[in-house]
Amino acid sequence: SISWVTDNIGITAEDGVDDAQDQGCFVINVAEEIDNAADVKLAIEPHTGTVFQTLNDIALCMREALDEQGRDVVVHCAMGMERSVLSVVWYLHVENWMTLDDAYSTVRQARPIALDRRNWIDS
Repeated sequence: SISWVTDNIGITAEDGVDDAQDQGCFVINVAEEIDNAADVKLAIEPHTGTVFQTLNDIALCMREALDEQGRDVVVHCAMGMERSVLSVVWYLHVENWMTLDDAYSTVRQARPIALDRRNWIDS
């Protein structure tokens, strides 16, 4: 199922992609190991030195889908616990000026299974 963090930003696991697409959402796949019909794939790969840049790319993609296309955005990874959560947290941090603590708190209210992987940002 989709956990709506805001009115137009959601998180799901791989099994929620079809539901998101049925709702007309812009779907972002952040899981390298998953190939599906998401609108875009921007894989978060911890410990490769690329996470910071990938998160910025994801945030830009989310902003464009929301502002330019007027579509709700759903970010997914395999379980909807780590990579997708980090992506939405980063978006809230850079676009809504939230602290990482506040962003994680906001996400956890909608998705209690969310895990804190902020240590991946610089890895």
